[in-house]
Amino acid sequence: MQTQGGRRLDFPQMRSNPFDIRPLERDQLKLLVGRKDLLGTLSHHLRFHSPRVICLVGERRSGRTSLVQTLSSMTDQYYSPPFWPSGDVATRFLEEMYCSLLDVFEVPPVRGVLVDRLVTELQSRTGNMPMITFDFANVSGADLASAMSNLMPLLGRLRALVLITVTPGQLSAFPEDLTQEMDVTDSLEPLERSEVQDLIQRRMSLASR
Repeated sequence: MQTQGGRRLDFPQMRSNPFDIRPLERDQLKLLVGRKDLLGTLSHHLRFHSPRVICLVGERRSGRTSLVQTLSSMTDQYYSPPFWPSGDVATRFLEEMYCSLLDVFEVPPVRGVLVDRLVTELQSRTGNMPMITFDFANVSGADLASAMSNLMPLLGRLRALVLITVTPGQLSAFPEDLTQEMDVTDSLEPLERSEVQDLIQRRMSLASR
């Protein structure tokens, strides 16, 4: 029981703040609510090796990052760059992707060789399909579109689930020929009342008896 200003409040004792506003992490899938259908579709692609390049649309705080980070727990093969690089963005992403997914530290000096090795290696992988995520809400739509346009010839060849998260504003800067190469989702809707109640119960159960 907690008190405030001499009044008795019917709040249980809590070990931590259950309403952390940070996105969910890879190991917090059980806290994800309200995206059951979309999560089921994406996990189906991973399990049954159905390569896709998907543009996941949603406003800020709609749960895009939480969705992709918790979904990544369904595969051991995962690449998600944490920072937007300087210089030749597409080349930096390509080299990081190669090192991360192939678990190596040196990249071939010839770009064509790098691409062929990456495509061949992922084609032979077993288990759930690899997952690649580009999640940069603070990058302009034009910059993001430029990098994805340069990478799309490779991304379309990979035996992987590629998720590009965008806000509606970022998506508006994507040229039509780029969006036609991707599966673009509907914008994530706000949670319904019952889903908010479910979220509260799940979070409270972790912070209190």
